[in-house]
Amino acid sequence: MTEKELTKEMKKYWKNNGWLAIRNQQNIGSHKGLADFIVLKDGMHIFVELKGEKGRQSPIQKDFQKNIEDNGGNYCLCKSIDDFENYVNLLYMNKWLQI
Repeated sequence: MTEKELTKEMKKYWKNNGWLAIRNQQNIGSHKGLADFIVLKDGMHIFVELKGEKGRQSPIQKDFQKNIEDNGGNYCLCKSIDDFENYVNLLYMNKWLQI
């Protein structure tokens, strides 16, 4: 699946499952490596970088991910809906174990 196709599928998935998806456009003045989307639901936020099946993160995107995670944020690199669902399930499981 191409990144364009994945973007279309993920936007549909998020809408149908109650997520607010905010598309980030990279342009002059944007934070370097900014993830493609920020998605929110039930007080949870996740920075989401979408990649087609052959896509890879750039070093700048990896630095952005590290910054987010080092500051307690959530970052998901997705190549499929399953990747996103698995990540969310892991977040919920970790939250449950901390209670």
